Amino acid sequence: MSNILITCAGKRVSLVRSFKTELKLIFSDSKVYTTDFSPEKSAACRVSDGYFKVPPVTHYNYIQNCSK
Repeated sequence: MSNILITCAGKRVSLVRSFKTELKLIFSDSKVYTTDFSPEKSAACRVSDGYFKVPPVTHYNYIQNCSK
């Protein structure tokens, strides 16, 4: 199985949908996940297979927080 993670998803609904469509042609059980600072407000997070809340990319500890 191969999954995709799209970071800072925001309004990128067409990107998420395109990845979901094309990925399913190759790996039928694959998932497209997204991340955003406010995933509950993100249109792209709502159409993805799942999402994760992350701190803003400007946060001094962004990488360490995202790897947990």
